[in-house]
Amino acid sequence: MAHWQLWVERGPAPIPRKYVITSKTMAAAPQYTLRIKSWDTDTPPDAKSFAFAPPQGAKSVEFNALADVGEVPAPAEALKE
Repeated sequence: MAHWQLWVERGPAPIPRKYVITSKTMAAAPQYTLRIKSWDTDTPPDAKSFAFAPPQGAKSVEFNALADVGEVPAPAEALKE
């Protein structure tokens, strides 16, 4: 489980400026922060930017095979409930 924050700039063009993700299942509740200083909203993105190109040697994994993958990687200490 994680706690998410989304900070949005006020004004006529509200855009995200900061994301904060706090882990609630790991000891010490580590945080991951992304600060966005500038946005280029005048240039449309190139469609190629969203095309997936797997690296050489990559293998496909069925989604069901990820059922046991959680937020806490071994040997990280999970909080006791």
